[in-house]
Amino acid sequence: MQAYELCTLWSGNHTEEEIDALSGEIVSLLGGLGITPKHLQSLGRRKLAYPILGNTHGSYRVWLFEAEPQSVEEINKKLRLNSNVVRHLIITLGPGTIEKRIERAKEEKYAKPRPTYGIDEPTHERTHATTSTRTVEDKAHIEEKKRAGSEEKKPSIEELDEKLDELLESDKI
Repeated sequence: MQAYELCTLWSGNHTEEEIDALSGEIVSLLGGLGITPKHLQSLGRRKLAYPILGNTHGSYRVWLFEAEPQSVEEINKKLRLNSNVVRHLIITLGPGTIEKRIERAKEEKYAKPRPTYGIDEPTHERTHATTSTRTVEDKAHIEEKKRAGSEEKKPSIEELDEKLDELLESDKI
């Protein structure tokens, strides 16, 4: 028996309750192959790096289990045919890794909750652990520069042409 991790991405159009029901289908798929998942973790709803099938958000679920390699091929085939699963990934884990990952998941669960976002929530107001930590003074300075930049006189095309000719004629680069 080999240890595996299965990560699925579900469409952002589904509610958490619908995704829980759809996740039950994965558990029954695994059970049909004689596999009992050792751990299920919801990573929550996240904004995708790029749109996938028209979805800008998705919900992630991760299963840890042990199975025979031929069972994994069957799982892979069935997940490719499942229209509710936008993407999936099955990776092989080393020995003893499942227990370590379960412990780490428990520690993360109590350490700091992951933010979840609603469908209608604007992206610019989100805060996430990976966002930049700018101070209020930094933000005020940036806004002041934007206002000052909009008041500056922009050069005309003729002035730009003259400057370009001057640069091309000189040896400076």
